[in-house]
Amino acid sequence: MFSSFSEDVKIGQQQYQPAQQSQGGAYNLDPKLSEYVSTVGMRLAALSDVPKLPYEFVVLNNSVPNAWALPSGKIAINRGLLLKLESEAQLAAVLSHEIVHAAARHGAQRQRDNLLVQVGMAGLGLGLANNDYRDLIIGGANLGARLTTAKYGRDHELESDHYGMKYMAKAGYNLQGAVELQKVFVSLSKQQKSSWLDGLFASHPPSQERVEANIKYAASNPVKDAFSGKEAYQQAIAYLKSKQEAYDLADQANAALAQKDYDLALSLISKASNIEPKEALFSAIKGDALAAKGNKDSALAAHMRATELNPNQFSYYLKRAQSYAALGQSSYAIDDYRYSMRLLPTSIAALQLGELYSESQNQEQALKYYAQAAQAQGDIGQQAKLKLALIEIKQTPEKYLKAKHVQDPKGPLLVTIENHSPLNIGALQLRTQLIDANGKVIKIEEWSINETIPAQKRSPYYPAKVVYHLKTGEKVKTSISSVTLE
Repeated sequence: MFSSFSEDVKIGQQQYQPAQQSQGGAYNLDPKLSEYVSTVGMRLAALSDVPKLPYEFVVLNNSVPNAWALPSGKIAINRGLLLKLESEAQLAAVLSHEIVHAAARHGAQRQRDNLLVQVGMAGLGLGLANNDYRDLIIGGANLGARLTTAKYGRDHELESDHYGMKYMAKAGYNLQGAVELQKVFVSLSKQQKSSWLDGLFASHPPSQERVEANIKYAASNPVKDAFSGKEAYQQAIAYLKSKQEAYDLADQANAALAQKDYDLALSLISKASNIEPKEALFSAIKGDALAAKGNKDSALAAHMRATELNPNQFSYYLKRAQSYAALGQSSYAIDDYRYSMRLLPTSIAALQLGELYSESQNQEQALKYYAQAAQAQGDIGQQAKLKLALIEIKQTPEKYLKAKHVQDPKGPLLVTIENHSPLNIGALQLRTQLIDANGKVIKIEEWSINETIPAQKRSPYYPAKVVYHLKTGEKVKTSISSVTLE
């Protein structure tokens, strides 16, 4: 195994909240539904082969049909998937499958076998579908994002189906729930439904082989007085189903935002809010549309409302911070960006904090947050690296500019410069010392390069000025005195 059992527990504890935050946060408008899902999950977990794991179950406020498990039994299911299920037996099939992934330590095996996809934290902005912020996470919290999106292999999926049905049978569930579920998944995968391909199927690929294996197991392991629980399930999701239209409208509003049809987005989200006025997500979408139209004060009011309705979700503080920044209220923006970072560290919040602190001449804090944002790849990471280099290259030029000495085959020692920064260097002031065998400086030469050294010029750049023919025991040391950018 890549990690020990105790490390699994630690990973689960550390990554569960960030993983939830990055994918919409907990769905908290129907506590009875969350309690119901947790009750079903805990009943199955108690019958698993590893019943003493610190299992937890949460419903996420995300329309993408998906479910996932982190090490040590931290399990999530999206409201988007709950709305596609028809019975408690089908829910049990989903949850028991995830319980096996946790109990069998499939996450640790994927790390060991290098099957863990490197999401890469692209950091491309906030225009992500279904309020999914996994690509913005930086620091240690991104491990949870990678684990929840890693694709399981054939053996892991078959094993999870097999043992999941074993746990279902112990709990008295109708195993046809697992068979029906896989049949539906195979059918949907053939239809290339994007929401499923982006969600459950991305990490849990369905197959006819899995359907046949489930049919065979169910036939050879009949459950007496098997419980399907269709009525119980429909009662449990009654409130969510009554609001399904609102979430469909919100998804359409997000699509309209992506197409820059802001008036349509506002119309759609207004209808959604009328159906479910308590949903913070809808206020956040409204704020996004108003901000895009340039209605800064109204956007701030909408984002303020989102944080009031749900004070536990990082993205609402992130959006409110953007509204404060757009209105020039920097101190409030800084407070909200920093609070959002405590809930979930993201590249975009770190970059904006770097900008705000830089504007206020607090270079120490600016450097701190630019360095965090620079961990990301993509556009945000590149912006942060550039901002970081603009400050640091004057303070610590040796971090980016490497003065090296290369022996010319004809005899002289040449001083070379490599530019590892994202900046074009216009001129350099340098100081070269010639040191004898006893460590005494016997010659100092101040000199300059007054020509462009292009960004990321890793191959040696040869200035034509400083040349030494070293005697035995002598050495040369070159430092950079000042830097002028092009």
